[in-house]
Amino acid sequence: MCDFNKGIKVDSKSKLKPKVISLANNIELLTAIANDISYNDIFSFQLENYGNNKDLLINFSCSGKSKNIINAAKFAKKKHLDVISIVGFNAKSQLKNYSSIFLNLGVKNYGISEDIFQSIMHMISQSIRSEFMSKKNKII
Repeated sequence: MCDFNKGIKVDSKSKLKPKVISLANNIELLTAIANDISYNDIFSFQLENYGNNKDLLINFSCSGKSKNIINAAKFAKKKHLDVISIVGFNAKSQLKNYSSIFLNLGVKNYGISEDIFQSIMHMISQSIRSEFMSKKNKII
């Protein structure tokens, strides 16, 4: 999140002001929703507050079976958010039904899947940042 919210803003000289939010980052909110509402709704409940038309929801799930992630994707699609879902090892995941882009890594290992997820996020942020960095370093 730092690479997106701070790094891209700094490297673009504030031309881009990303608003990247992790729905898994606030333990107090997660446990309150899980305890008082449902663990299956820990992400979709937050999307009601944070998700706006034309926003993008990126799901990362090793198994592609987690109800809380599937429910978030369902909610996002219903609210016209774009949805990208990347799963470690489940080509038949229900997430496919609710995603504009669905990628199955085909890696049947939780740790390796999670490492790839992190690498994907770094590659996206670095790609955006390098666009601006290369423009400011160009010789005219």
